[in-house]
Amino acid sequence: MRTIVSQQQNSFALIGAVMVAVSLVFLLYMGTSLYYSGKKFQEQTHSVQLVCK
Repeated sequence: MRTIVSQQQNSFALIGAVMVAVSLVFLLYMGTSLYYSGKKFQEQTHSVQLVCK
């Protein structure tokens, strides 16, 4: 009985660790995407300001 409970706890811990890893990769991806998107937007607005002057 204890081995079954121990195996379940181990599998729950593994699932939790995988979920944390996936969420960290997702946040890293979204952060870099937001950063480069903002950088590209700033470059576009800067070039528009130069053309308008």
